[in-house]
Amino acid sequence: MKAYQIKIILKNSKPPVWRRCLIPAGITFSQLALILEDIVESERCDGYEYEFYQAGIRVREWKEGERQAATYYYDFQCASDTFIDSLADKEAWFTFRPGDGSEYRAEIEKRLSEAVGYPAIIKEKTGLQACGWRDADTVNRELEQRYPIQYGEPDYRTFEELREDVEHSNRGLTGACSPRDKTDRNNPSGKTVMQAFADIIMQRCTNELKEKLMEETERREEGGDADLNLLRSMLEDAAWQMKRDIMEEILGRDVQKEESRHPDIKGFLLEETKDTLREMAEDLHLTRYKSLDKNSLAEKIRDEILKPEVMAKRMLLLSDAEIREFEKAITKENGYYPDRKEMENLEKLYDLTYVMLYSDDYAEVPREAAEIYKTINTPAYQEERRGTYWLYHCLMMVDLLYACCGATG
Repeated sequence: MKAYQIKIILKNSKPPVWRRCLIPAGITFSQLALILEDIVESERCDGYEYEFYQAGIRVREWKEGERQAATYYYDFQCASDTFIDSLADKEAWFTFRPGDGSEYRAEIEKRLSEAVGYPAIIKEKTGLQACGWRDADTVNRELEQRYPIQYGEPDYRTFEELREDVEHSNRGLTGACSPRDKTDRNNPSGKTVMQAFADIIMQRCTNELKEKLMEETERREEGGDADLNLLRSMLEDAAWQMKRDIMEEILGRDVQKEESRHPDIKGFLLEETKDTLREMAEDLHLTRYKSLDKNSLAEKIRDEILKPEVMAKRMLLLSDAEIREFEKAITKENGYYPDRKEMENLEKLYDLTYVMLYSDDYAEVPREAAEIYKTINTPAYQEERRGTYWLYHCLMMVDLLYACCGATG
């Protein structure tokens, strides 16, 4: 294993007060905090913090319920889950704050190929009485006794767990032969999230979308008319894919994972306002609903729309594509993430309250709706639906022509 030569400089000290140290590699920032607090002779405290200004990262202990990304500009990394190698190998310096109000600039002067058996002070600024430091030899004897290092499996214990061990045993520290950072408790800053968001947008705009737009531009240059509907569709597809990428890469959601959210029609209805529920009751031609409380009104609407004859009537104006997508959604017993076109085909069914669409574009059919649909899904019904759908759109076209041309006497 290797080691680092680090110069610890007390900030705002004139003349500068510093200690040059050898620090073993393969330890976590929690382990390093114990060592540095002894080197600068501050009280052992888990309120310490490291700040890597150039990298935009702050490292400290993870604490339940505490806001980890403290500012817009700095990512949070958990000290007990992060090994010093990942940052010390590429950064030139960092700030160390022990938690007692003091601050130190730590300059990473050398990355050594040879291992050290324990941390040690190899040089210090003379005349240190002003800051209360003892002589380096005394501190080194304590460092050798407390922190002899052996290498094995990664030690992800917290600062408090490590301190307890150091103060009640002489086992020293365990460094990792193969340091592996854990990242599940890390938290990106607002700046990092916005940068990732911008990168996804730029990537989509400069790669796939750009190629498609160039193809359409070349088509027009060759004499063909530009297909505005196609261009709009391209933009909508790109926006949809960007949203998916953001969900996966920034928000950490697995858009391939299908896990039931157990949708319930009554629960969905209760999310609406009472005025909205009354409008739905009016559209369904319900009676004696105005005096009902919200819970009873939601139950009455649910019971009505789950009547086979009511569902059959409400679905008569759905297209073949919409019915196919609904039937596909039924087969996805745990729900799924539809693509943009699939989502469009589910929107009317969402309005009918037979499909639940969530804010992250997850779709799932309530089991109660699926069971009722099975009872009405016959060849005769589908033939009736197609005829009704065709007739309705014929009438719509007649109305449109009448409006455009006007009546003749």
